Amino acid sequence: MSDDERPKLTVSITPDSLEAQVDVVSPGSSVTGILAILREHDIGMGIRHQAIADAVKKANEGGQPVRKVVAARGVRPRRPQAAQATFRLPGRLSDVPDLEYVTTAFGTERKTSLERACRSIAVWLVRPGDVVWGAVVDFGEPGVDLMGRVTPPPRPRPPSLPQLGDGVEASADGTLVVARRFGFAGWFGGRLTVLPPVWVDAAEAVALVVRLPAHGESVPPTAGMVRDAVESVGVVVGIDTDALRASCEGWPTTEEPTGAAFVEVARARPPTEPSAGEPEFHFEYAFRVGAELEDGRTDFKDRNIYPGVEEGALLAVCPPTDPGRAGVSVRGNALPADDVPATLLEAAENVRREETNDGEQRLYAERAGGASVRRRVVHSRKGRTVRYQVAVRPVVRIPGDVDLKTGHVRFNGNIEVAGSVRSGFELLANGDIVIKGRVDAGARVGARGNVTVHGGIVGADTRVSSRGNIKVRFIQAARVRAAYDILITAYCHEANIEAGGKVIVPGRGGHGDGLVGGLVWATGGVVSSNLGSASNPNTVIIAGVSGRLSIRREAIEAELKADERTLKMLLREHSVANPEALEMIFIAPGATDPRSIALWQAHELVAQCASHRADIEGLRLEAEEMAAVATVAAKRTCHPGTRVRIGPYLRTVRQTTHGVVFHLDPAGERGGVIATPARQHSRGGSMVPKR
Repeated sequence: MSDDERPKLTVSITPDSLEAQVDVVSPGSSVTGILAILREHDIGMGIRHQAIADAVKKANEGGQPVRKVVAARGVRPRRPQAAQATFRLPGRLSDVPDLEYVTTAFGTERKTSLERACRSIAVWLVRPGDVVWGAVVDFGEPGVDLMGRVTPPPRPRPPSLPQLGDGVEASADGTLVVARRFGFAGWFGGRLTVLPPVWVDAAEAVALVVRLPAHGESVPPTAGMVRDAVESVGVVVGIDTDALRASCEGWPTTEEPTGAAFVEVARARPPTEPSAGEPEFHFEYAFRVGAELEDGRTDFKDRNIYPGVEEGALLAVCPPTDPGRAGVSVRGNALPADDVPATLLEAAENVRREETNDGEQRLYAERAGGASVRRRVVHSRKGRTVRYQVAVRPVVRIPGDVDLKTGHVRFNGNIEVAGSVRSGFELLANGDIVIKGRVDAGARVGARGNVTVHGGIVGADTRVSSRGNIKVRFIQAARVRAAYDILITAYCHEANIEAGGKVIVPGRGGHGDGLVGGLVWATGGVVSSNLGSASNPNTVIIAGVSGRLSIRREAIEAELKADERTLKMLLREHSVANPEALEMIFIAPGATDPRSIALWQAHELVAQCASHRADIEGLRLEAEEMAAVATVAAKRTCHPGTRVRIGPYLRTVRQTTHGVVFHLDPAGERGGVIATPARQHSRGGSMVPKR
């Protein structure tokens, strides 16, 4: 067979150039011819000489063509295997720890609680740059095609990173996760996190490095690493460099358990203590039970109720209040100085007040007479103010009872009664009243100053009122009113009493001590030995509600309703849709036509209504603040049936309770009036009666 008669050789090459086939090897074909056609296609790699020779021999011997003979085959690239990822855990630690126990411990507010919470915690301790997770990536192997060109393998699939939290970062190729700071590694909220080993107390007064035992052999941190960890939680003030270095030495491990250790590394700059301006009185300010004589005996008749002063005498001096200076917490926040009340000396009748340039206050008597002091605490949004009001008044002393011999007694000054006020008689004074006996049923006592009754006040028709404070031994079924505090040393039964300040009933240990039955209304709160009794469940206590504010609010609301009615009528008469539309109407200055005058009046009513609403909102906020600080305390027992109202909330006591304080829920979570054991209540304070 001539060359022209032989079939022409053709070669098929796969798209990836890794395999070449001779389409047909006909009888008469030669190995040389096949190699030549391969060279024409630049195929020089992976030629299968044996397969070509076998195909030629088979075609020539059998006289039949052989089809699709693989004449050359390149080297295929090897595909990469899946990445193998592992956590680089230390020592015998088999799993990534959960940091929930650490965060719970670090959420405590006091060091003692922190120490208890850390007793059984061990940690995975890491330093900046430590690998906490890594993946081994197989990149495969390249191949070689038929033309000798290198064929890269497929790109490996990137490893699946764990969810990352604070304190860690992944490498650029995603094969490593390293710690960015010194601390405890583990899971926190489902994320791989490094927590700084730093605890800060609730007041931000101190910062501690918490040295929890570490798994495995830990490499101690440097002072710089610890400082970075401390600063990462916001601590920037009062850092102790020596303490930082000390915190690095000999970090405890689980191999040699020594327990957790705590190193104070920062402390706040405390505020300077303020000092209240305490007044100094130049006469005996407090009552006394008697005067000591030269021979050591006591003259109980000398009680110094109204100490005498001369005209022009210096009565009291009060230095200015030093508010102190704020400190700085370890996180750089202001630590305010303790709140101290401002002190104000007030001049009442026949007293002159002077104040120096540096704020010192002085009071002088402008006539001779008996001095008296009224002390009260005023709460406002600016804080507390202790006011001492000093008056000098003439004093009248009644040697016996107020009865038919004296008739009604009305005096523009202080009154001292050696006996009692009998039924049906009046005792009225512009100053203070002291009654060494009692106030009988049906009597009436009123004072612009303080009222002191050494005995009791009895009778449903009896009325006792004071624009100052009232002090009495007991009250039985009487009506008693005081602008400030009422102190009842023994008990109050079935009475109706109202105090603008506090009602205080310390009791004397008897079975019927305290407040039993009746209605007690105390704006500033109540402290009593007992509330109610087993035989009398009808005791009502109201605190944190001011009758004065309620009356003012009702009056303003009535004025607002009247103004709104008038405004609505004016707008309707002159076809004005609403107050907003009124603003769009031009009224010529000086216009005297009825419509213009009416619209001017409507403008004034709009402004007046807005002022009323602002006043009502201010009174509402003031009432809320008053209720928020009011408490009702039963030092010994609160009996079932007692009803306690604080602000707008009412609670009826269902079971006998001992040593309890009622107050509004400060968080608002439970709502209304809640009861707290007296030993746990933190809002209380000394409730000392004021004179």
